Amino acid sequence: MFPNLQDYFVIDTHGPVCQSMAISANGNQGNAKLNDRLAVTLVFSENLQVDTSLGSPSVLLTGFSDGVDRQAVFVPVNYQQVKSNQMHFELLVGNGFNAPTGQLTVKSVNWNNAVVTDLYGNVKSNTLPSVTLPHDVLVDTDAPTYQPVIASITGTDSTTPGGVYIIGRESGNVVVRVSLVGFPSTEPRSEEHTSELQSLRHLVC
Repeated sequence: MFPNLQDYFVIDTHGPVCQSMAISANGNQGNAKLNDRLAVTLVFSENLQVDTSLGSPSVLLTGFSDGVDRQAVFVPVNYQQVKSNQMHFELLVGNGFNAPTGQLTVKSVNWNNAVVTDLYGNVKSNTLPSVTLPHDVLVDTDAPTYQPVIASITGTDSTTPGGVYIIGRESGNVVVRVSLVGFPSTEPRSEEHTSELQSLRHLVC
């Protein structure tokens, strides 16, 4: 006589093992600027239960241009409802948190007394993968800079005057100022020309 299916049970003595560590960002094209968020995902071999009543874990990220390692904090979820084998951590990008493309890696995980088990109560292994999964995340918190471009143009006659063209930026807009000389008028004339941008585009390259 075969037993009913309800007579079966599971014997599991192995704790969940972290199988991979991934880094991503929520900014444009998967990169990060100031006030964007970096995300670290740890993927385990089994679904998890995470108890943070005694402390919340964090991940230490390294690879920033200034040589400072920074902590990503744990993002808690209801594992009883979600049934997930992942742990998520986030870092809000602040001033100077720059990192070249693909250079960020997970340096360590601080469990901080958090209890991480599988669904049967087996405690996780403390072994982590030797490397973080490859990624193309660039972190750039520096605003773009510019230098005004000045070009002198020699006029040939009163219909094609010469002068000084200055290309700069004001209140986020590109402005071309033209001080023209060579008109029939004896006084130089200063004007702002946005239409000159097309013909002078090589000056701002």
